[in-house]
Amino acid sequence: MRVAFLTPNLPGLVCGLADHSRLLGEALVRKGYDVGLIGRHGDPVAARSAGWSGYAAIWDGTPSGLGRSLERMSADWLWVQLSGYGYSRWGAPWRLACALKAARHRHPALLLAICVHETHCEPHQLGRKGQVLSTWQRFTIACIVRLGDLVLPTIPLWEQRCLKDYGVHPSRVQLLPIAANVPPVRPTADQRNLWRKELGIGPSDRVAVAFGRWTSQKLALERFGPTICTALVQGGLNHVVAVGGESPSRPPWVGSMLAKPPWVGRLHILGPQPARRAAEILAAGDVGLVPSPWEVWGKSGVARAFEQAGLTLWILDTPGYRVVPPNPHPPTWDGLAETVVRRLEANARGDRCA
Repeated sequence: MRVAFLTPNLPGLVCGLADHSRLLGEALVRKGYDVGLIGRHGDPVAARSAGWSGYAAIWDGTPSGLGRSLERMSADWLWVQLSGYGYSRWGAPWRLACALKAARHRHPALLLAICVHETHCEPHQLGRKGQVLSTWQRFTIACIVRLGDLVLPTIPLWEQRCLKDYGVHPSRVQLLPIAANVPPVRPTADQRNLWRKELGIGPSDRVAVAFGRWTSQKLALERFGPTICTALVQGGLNHVVAVGGESPSRPPWVGSMLAKPPWVGRLHILGPQPARRAAEILAAGDVGLVPSPWEVWGKSGVARAFEQAGLTLWILDTPGYRVVPPNPHPPTWDGLAETVVRRLEANARGDRCA
């Protein structure tokens, strides 16, 4: 079976959907599927340099452009990575809706899977134009989602919106969580202590970790700042490690934070690291700082990376935060691919309730 992933960004670009497309695509290839990537932005050459070995192309935003890519692949399924702002600066991708309708008309046998990574925003999130823009986003996203033969929201909140706000029949909806965007590592106690020693951390020290883009690290350190400072002073935490970033150049906030007590000597800013090394650093920690709000934390690749590393999660909530113990069975890409294969093949047979 041939599956074409339509994604806002191709791998090579720093983007959660680019990572998701590559990692789930590779897992489907391991299941025997033929998978290609069609990106609204990016470069097919850079995608191959980033490790993608299959078909890769750029979509020009027109219905005919999408049709040409689907014909080159002879795709059985078109998998849409749905994030409104990924295709439209207003978060209402009407061009995408038109292109999908044209693809279904031109290729009647084509099956459509919509993976819902983002939905519409509420009026209070959008400023003075909130009511009008929210209504337009909701209408456009609903038009896209209702086209799907299979609708795969990544968190329960999006699942409820698909069912209640967009009117998708429950038989076509299945929750599909995301998995971590770094490789799994399972260190022995000695290996973990060695990684800690390399970071200047003792075997019995308690370590919190911030991970992701520079902005994600800043949000985590700011939003959990008072709690972290109290824990550092009282001994509940001994170190905070921050890893990741789009470039080696440290943003200005790093220097000012490193100089503030009680962060001095306790905050370790490591910057960008290879994926394997980042996974080792996470596995050397104890607590993962998740700055995403509680109701949407499951769509965070950072949170899933912490979960995979076996960390306790601190997840932002109002008021304060929630503590989530380590998950012994976090989602994996191969496990998600197995779920996807069952649903794709059931839908191809016409058995949508499978």
